[in-house]
Amino acid sequence: MTALVDLLKLQRFSLDEKRRQAIDFENLIAKLTNDVARIDLIMEQEIEKARHQPELQRSLASFRKLTDERKQRLLTSIAGLQLELGALREEMKVSFSELKKTETVLAQRAERLRLHRERRENKAFDDANGRRLRYRQNLSMA
Repeated sequence: MTALVDLLKLQRFSLDEKRRQAIDFENLIAKLTNDVARIDLIMEQEIEKARHQPELQRSLASFRKLTDERKQRLLTSIAGLQLELGALREEMKVSFSELKKTETVLAQRAERLRLHRERRENKAFDDANGRRLRYRQNLSMA
């Protein structure tokens, strides 16, 4: 039974680790999404500045190209993280299912042990009552 208890602890630990990793992925996705929004905002600000300052218009095209490349890398990273997060969630479902199976097996074993112990106690009680009854019957016959 201790092997099952150890397995249960290991499964809980593994599931908790996967949950922490999923939270980290979600936080990273949120951060990268904010970075994309910030890049869009910066680009809008630079376009507005370039409208009023002709010397900035010459460098705007290269700046736009760099920011678009950066934005594309961020979007690619977000897509990859979302795929990993989806796979991790599937692993979490499987781990949770395995954890519940182990908990069920442990509960069933505990119930069997309780019933076995109860039967043994009842048998001992019945045996003791049977001896007392036979003793009384022998006394009354004598």
